[in-house]
Amino acid sequence: MNVATLSTSHRRLVYSLACPELLDSFTEPIGKNMKKERRREAPLTVCYPHSAGIDVGKKELYVAVAEEAAEKNVRTFGTYTEALKKLARWLRDCGVQQVAMEATGVYWIPVYEVLERWGFEVRLVDPRATKRADGRKSDVLDCQWIRQLMSLGMLSGAYRTPDAFCALRSYVRQRERVVKDRSRQVLHMQKALMQMNVQLDNVLSTIVGQTGLAILRAIVAGWKKPKLSKRLPMKLRA
Repeated sequence: MNVATLSTSHRRLVYSLACPELLDSFTEPIGKNMKKERRREAPLTVCYPHSAGIDVGKKELYVAVAEEAAEKNVRTFGTYTEALKKLARWLRDCGVQQVAMEATGVYWIPVYEVLERWGFEVRLVDPRATKRADGRKSDVLDCQWIRQLMSLGMLSGAYRTPDAFCALRSYVRQRERVVKDRSRQVLHMQKALMQMNVQLDNVLSTIVGQTGLAILRAIVAGWKKPKLSKRLPMKLRA
């Protein structure tokens, strides 16, 4: 009898009757109908045990640390500078090393800067990354949930511009806003002149040049046309 032509179950039966000692070393070939071995899910490990989570608000900050770090592991702090320093001292006394918070408007900026100066590793996270699947939401639950995600290493911080460049970036953005406001005011001036039928834009390339500003200042000062025409170039006196 050719054992190779038998099915797997029949071969196992033959080995069990003829050679019982070979049964333990018998392995079945992997076929299409055999079930694949299920992968075991690795348990979640705590990567940052000394972490804290902050729910940032306009008037209050809800802060959570590990239960073994403090007797009362959830506290509320104000948003003034002295309250932020008190928060930093409490976190230092609790042995906190990493702090995670959501990017909520611009309210996070003072908190971030104070904690960073005190030597904490601060992570600014996207609110979508901390959204709860069950939909339950409160200030206390939010800060505890942020701390739990941070302790498990499931939150990555967003890019934060270094302090050395923050001031320069503010100046550049302010200048851009001023230039945009300047252009908007020029449009208002052109509209006012058109309503008075003073069509300077038909004879001048820009009303905010040297000649255009001289005419506008003269009009605002109440000068009449004969007196005004003496101050204009020859080609504009007609």
